[in-house]
Amino acid sequence: MRSSSFLDTGLRLPGLIRLCKIARIDINFTKLFQDSEIRYKNSFLKYLNFCLEKNLIENTGTMRTERRKNTPAYKTTESGFKFLEILGENN
Repeated sequence: MRSSSFLDTGLRLPGLIRLCKIARIDINFTKLFQDSEIRYKNSFLKYLNFCLEKNLIENTGTMRTERRKNTPAYKTTESGFKFLEILGENN
C-alpha cells in the first residue's frame, strides 16, 4: 500500500512557505490568518494543521488581542527555519 505524501494533501508549497515566514515572531491566530492571504478559513486551517503536524510551526500558548480576548499564538520552530533555509526563503 502506498503511503500518503505531501502531494496527496492538496496543499501547495507557497502557502506553507508563507505561513512559516509570517510566524517567525509570535503572532496570534487572527493576524496569521489575515497576513497569510489564504482567503478560505477551511483551507487556512488545513495549512496550519499540516504545519503543526510536521512541526514547522508550534503553538506557544495564548496572546491577548486588542479586544481583550485571548487567542492562540504561533511561532516557527527550528524545523520550520530549516525548511525555509532549504528552499532559499530565509529572507
